[in-house]
Parts: sequence; C-alpha cells; structure tokens
Amino acid sequence: MDFPLIDLMDEHACYNRLVELLHPDGLACPRCGAADRLGIHRRHREPVIDYQCGRCGRVFNAFTGTPLQGLRRPPAQLLLILRGIADAAPTAQLARELGCDRKHLLG
Repeated sequence: MDFPLIDLMDEHACYNRLVELLHPDGLACPRCGAADRLGIHRRHREPVIDYQCGRCGRVFNAFTGTPLQGLRRPPAQLLLILRGIADAAPTAQLARELGCDRKHLLG
C-alpha cells in the first residue's frame, strides 16, 4: 500500500483516504446497509462526520464497525499509524513520531 506523505498534510484529504480504504464500495449504514439515504447528523469532529441513516435511523461514522472504531486520533495520525504498520515500522518509532507513549499508540 502506498501512503504519499504529501497527502498527510491535510486532515480532510486524510479522512477521505481513510474512508476509501475502509469502504471501497462506498459508505453504507452498518445496520441496514443503506447507502442512498445517509444524512449528516453532526459535524462536531470535523472532518469526521456523523451520519444518520434515513432508512433505520442509525447514527454512525466512517469508523463504526471497523478496527478504527473508538480511536480518538485525527485522521492524519491514523493514516500515519497505518502507514507505519504497512512499512513494518517499530511501535516505538511510531510513538515518537506521534509524540505519545507506545502503550497508548492505538488508544
């Protein structure tokens, strides 16, 4: 997998890349699978958007139901972590680059 560093400078570009990686067939409701009736529910964590399904009412975001669910890192940091994993970088190195303890790298 290629992760061009230039794309890591923009949170919106990083978020869009994560959505493409996590949902290659397009974003859909994790409960009912609807992809055509998704409305914006909240934007309080821009660029991460919370959607509400117009069919079943479920509120979710692009990370719901994925290994990234519950992680409270900005999209650029998440993409850097994925890049490090793909490059087999040591967790200590990733933690130094992100300015955190390696025990809390994915927390």
